[in-house]
Amino acid sequence: IVLHIVSKQQPLPATETDDGVDRDLSVAFNHQIVTLFKEVRNLEWLGYRVPFTLKMIAEDAKDKYPHAMSLDASLKAYASVCKRIKPAFETLCASFVRQVRTTIAKTFAKDNEIRWHADHLAEYALDLATKVELLCDKVDELGRKQLEIESHVDAMRRTGGDDPSLQASLERIQATVDELNLAGYSNLPVFVNQLNHTIGTVLAERLERELRHWVYAFTTDSHPVDHGFNNVVTAHQVLLQNQLLVLQPSVDQARSQWLAQLERMVAAVCNLDKINSATYDAFNKPAAASASSSTSPVRRRQKRKDQCFQDVLALLPRGLLLEAYETLLHKLRLMDEYVHTWLQYQALWDMDAQRVIASVGDQDIAKWEQLLVEIKRERTMFDSVATTKCFGPMSVHFHQVQAQVNVKYDLWHTEFLAFFGDMLSAHIAAFYAQVSTKRTTLEQHTLEAATSHVVATVTMVQDLRAHAVTWQHQMDAFSSGEKVLKRQRFKFPSTWPELGNVQGEWAAFLQLLQRKTDAMESQLPQLQAKIIDEHASLVAKIHATIADWDASKPLQGGVVAPKVALERLVVFDSRLALLAHESQQMDAARRALNLVGGRQHDDNMMTDDKTGLQRTMDELTGLREVWEQLAAVSARLDELKDTLWSAIQPRKLRKHLDDVLDMLKAFPARMQQYEAFEFFMATVQTYKAMNPLLGELKSDSIRERHWKQILRLLQVTSSFTELSLRHLWDAKLLTVHDASVKDIIRTAQGEMALDEFVRQVSEHWTTFALDLVNYQNRCRIIKGWDDMFAKLDEHLNSLQSMKQSPYYRVFAEQAESWEDRLTKVQSIFDYWIDVQRRWVYLEGIFFGSADIKQQLPKEYMRFQSVDNEFVSTMKRVSHKPLILDVAGIPNLYQSLERQQDMMGSIQRALGDYLERQRAAFPRFYFVGDEDLLEMIGNSKEPKQIQRHLSKMFAGIASFDMSDVANPNLITGLVSREGELVRLRDPVDPHAHDARINVWLALVEAQMRTTLAALLEDAVAQMADAGVNYIDWIELFPAQIVLLATQIQWTAQMESVLKANSSDFAGVTAHVERGLHILSEKVLFDLPQETRKKYEQLITELVHQRDVSRRLSKAPTL
Repeated sequence: IVLHIVSKQQPLPATETDDGVDRDLSVAFNHQIVTLFKEVRNLEWLGYRVPFTLKMIAEDAKDKYPHAMSLDASLKAYASVCKRIKPAFETLCASFVRQVRTTIAKTFAKDNEIRWHADHLAEYALDLATKVELLCDKVDELGRKQLEIESHVDAMRRTGGDDPSLQASLERIQATVDELNLAGYSNLPVFVNQLNHTIGTVLAERLERELRHWVYAFTTDSHPVDHGFNNVVTAHQVLLQNQLLVLQPSVDQARSQWLAQLERMVAAVCNLDKINSATYDAFNKPAAASASSSTSPVRRRQKRKDQCFQDVLALLPRGLLLEAYETLLHKLRLMDEYVHTWLQYQALWDMDAQRVIASVGDQDIAKWEQLLVEIKRERTMFDSVATTKCFGPMSVHFHQVQAQVNVKYDLWHTEFLAFFGDMLSAHIAAFYAQVSTKRTTLEQHTLEAATSHVVATVTMVQDLRAHAVTWQHQMDAFSSGEKVLKRQRFKFPSTWPELGNVQGEWAAFLQLLQRKTDAMESQLPQLQAKIIDEHASLVAKIHATIADWDASKPLQGGVVAPKVALERLVVFDSRLALLAHESQQMDAARRALNLVGGRQHDDNMMTDDKTGLQRTMDELTGLREVWEQLAAVSARLDELKDTLWSAIQPRKLRKHLDDVLDMLKAFPARMQQYEAFEFFMATVQTYKAMNPLLGELKSDSIRERHWKQILRLLQVTSSFTELSLRHLWDAKLLTVHDASVKDIIRTAQGEMALDEFVRQVSEHWTTFALDLVNYQNRCRIIKGWDDMFAKLDEHLNSLQSMKQSPYYRVFAEQAESWEDRLTKVQSIFDYWIDVQRRWVYLEGIFFGSADIKQQLPKEYMRFQSVDNEFVSTMKRVSHKPLILDVAGIPNLYQSLERQQDMMGSIQRALGDYLERQRAAFPRFYFVGDEDLLEMIGNSKEPKQIQRHLSKMFAGIASFDMSDVANPNLITGLVSREGELVRLRDPVDPHAHDARINVWLALVEAQMRTTLAALLEDAVAQMADAGVNYIDWIELFPAQIVLLATQIQWTAQMESVLKANSSDFAGVTAHVERGLHILSEKVLFDLPQETRKKYEQLITELVHQRDVSRRLSKAPTL
């Protein structure tokens, strides 16, 4: 065996090997043999003879020596490189180490050991050297790659922010890993996972450093010059645009910008792609790629998360990222609050000072003092030297609006201050006037007057003593308000009331009030006696007033009108209000003189009187509320009642009544307890129940004659034009006259259908005008007979049916009148339609052709007389086309009857004339009377006759009259298929007898002559062998071609039969030649007429061929 394992001198711990002995691998080659073959070589060089055995041993050693040295060098190199492999690279080099170990293991393979005399020793040594050298190269290359990766990782650790070099470093590391992948290193994913973990730690340190810088930047309000990351100080301006205070950029924009920057900072790290160990493997696995693309979005997001450094966030200190977000949001919130204080000044432009003044009012002096003090204090907000407020890397600049807000603020302050000054001045003046008036009034009152004046004096003193406290507070407010004005440098006007004068007047008033109080206390017994007497008189007046109220208070709605009830309530209200005022004064006087609580009887009596008075006033208030609401309802009902009956619409009336009911139902429950409310509710419900009957009275069936009966029944004296809803509502329709009125309505409804029909008949025939149409500019004739006769029959039948109605008696005269008129109209127009039809028929015959005048002179004269009469009648009708005017023409019926008889005799004579024409030219039998008369009338116009040719000549559709010199010259005949046959001698209708039967007979004769000549020419040319068959076919019409073909075939067949021969081969061949030519010709694009000619000829030739073949096969007789 070429290799063997030897033990080293120093034993190893038992943990490293199984038996604690370190072993080494060496080449099983004796190095002394190397010395032997060298010495033998030297001896041979010296010329000595070496023994053959030694020489053979030396030669064998010489042969093994290179392989031994190669194996030894490989083993030493392998041992050396194994020591240089770092633990981190062991997995990467595992495949190359395994290759070397596999090669070494071949030496010790059982029954296959590699020995020195093996034939493949050289290959084995070379293979081992190659793999060891490959291992050395890979380990050296891996060392270089490791240095490159470490340098890039250090560069990533040093770069800051979202430096593009970070991505570049990762790309270079990825390129290095891709090179390792391409170099075939094993277990590359394990190495890449360790590498990604290292890079993730570096990125987490970077992100932590940047987040801490971020937190520091937003926790200090000074402008950060350099915090180690790419922060830019954002400036926000408070601007006034179009009278609007705005912040540009806004806080929301700042929030969006800074959140985006924070997310970009985090995303710059988290979105970096991890190092991939299988970059090039994806290109070798298309199926896997397609499968991954079809996975769900959740899996794709998870895959993307695994491919990026998103797990770096888990390596950050707990709460650091949240602290960064909260720090930013806290600063934004502070900035938003600060900016909001500035934007609040928008109210200086938006609000109206007068509206603010109105909302605060002009009564509360203390509130105005507080407002002015707050305005002065708020001025310090913007009246400062600084124009910028910093919030971390954000700053708010307000220098552009500071002066404008200041000016606007001063305007508001000045206006408020001026208003407060005017208000305070007015209050002081009013107070001075009030106190002065009260003092003067108090001086005029004395206690030595009548009892009523004593009561007033005592009450006034007591009232002024109660108000003195409040007025003292007003004096204090005046003093403090004037101090505020002075502190805020208010310029007092010349009319400003001196507060000292007011204070002097107030002091005088207090002294007078005190004197009056003392005097009242000194005369207390006399005053008490007067007050007791006055109190008894007041109680008697209250009792009398309450008794009067109980006797005449308006409770029932049907007895008192709302207006009268309200007037009565106003009178009682004034009386009760005066008594209540006197009672209040009396109470005040009694309290002032200590008469309350002393005499129990008087107190109870006064309490009862006050209770009765209050009860009466409450009752009056309730009744007034009810009558005020009912007054609106009554006014609404009066408005409806005053509506004229001609303007009433039951549906709208019902809606109005429903609205009134809704108004009543909307009354509070306490109002609905009164008798007046119940009366109005019942009245409106009665009106509503009457509405269906009013709807029937409003129908179209109620005529003027019916209204006369109804008004007479209801005893209403007003005329129908002056009839209003009040008359019907007050007539008790639902109680007394309900049945009678309904009988009249039923009768009117029954008569309505007959009345409507008679009206329709009258309206239709009175306005019906005959439908006239112009006829050849001679006159206007009637059309639309069917509709007119149908309407006549319909109306006559309906008039007959009317007689069966029980209501016919009212309309008998009108119905019979119209029945007579319509019967007369029907009889007249029964003649008229026949006369008009015959006139139109005969007019076209007699006036359309001069031949008729010559052939039937007597009938022509008679028709001319009829024509004059009919045309004059129609002209008269066209001036007055109304049917009733037409029916009223004198002697119209006899005239129409005479015209009908005359035209009947004319038609019979005309029939005899047409029979003579058909006898002269029998083909006229194929034409009807009207067509024949048209042809006779247009006998000199051949072009007008052409549309009737197909009825007389089966094969002729029109004439050919293409001669320019003579347009009426008939030069040829044209078939339905468009074939043209030129006449040998053209026919000129004007050159001969112009009668139609004459020149049509000439055309018929020329037709026969021309066709016979063409047939003769066709047969002659067909017999000529030099004539082209197709040209011959094109030269003649289809009829001539077919006849000529049949003549030629018949002649050929006849000649064969005459020769007593059965040889029809020549005839058959001739026919088949024609078929062959035509069968080829029909394959081309041909005109329709030519193709039909060929098809007819082919049919004939096929028949001739079949007959010829049958005859040739038939037995000879």
